[in-house]
Amino acid sequence: MIETADGLPYIGETAAHQFAGTGYSGNGMTFGTLAGMMAADQISGRRNPWSALFAPSRKSLGGLWDYVKENKDYPYYLVRDRFAGAEGKSLRSVPRGSGKVLDINGQSVAVYRDARGNVTQKSATCTHMGCLVGWNDAERTWDCPCHGSRFKPDGAVLAGPAESPLEEIEN
Repeated sequence: MIETADGLPYIGETAAHQFAGTGYSGNGMTFGTLAGMMAADQISGRRNPWSALFAPSRKSLGGLWDYVKENKDYPYYLVRDRFAGAEGKSLRSVPRGSGKVLDINGQSVAVYRDARGNVTQKSATCTHMGCLVGWNDAERTWDCPCHGSRFKPDGAVLAGPAESPLEEIEN
């Protein structure tokens, strides 16, 4: 499903004698019909009242504003995580069935201890844009506060925008 920055599809002439319709966001029956009507008007030389609204060449600040709104917290978390420090320095501080971000040899490490006591250690740095993940007790996942990426206790990606698992730590 293709979505445009401003939520409206692109329907109209993209070059001389080339007409396109895309970005229907799951509303293909409605916007596909509209695209057909607009294409017929274009071919027959009639002015269409919606051509400027859906023009592929339109400029929109809506996408920029959405980008700013979605990323406003990113600098805060990026800086806060570096100054707030870890939740401890000892593997013993992590109870069974839980996780914590620890400072191990100057590195932020996401440490998970399973019900049997086995410990998994991964980098606490989110692979999307570098914020530090935190343990979510309710879901038993590592969650990134910046853009919402979620990782399994072993560091595997559960939900993006991150596409890579939490990295192995270097000892």
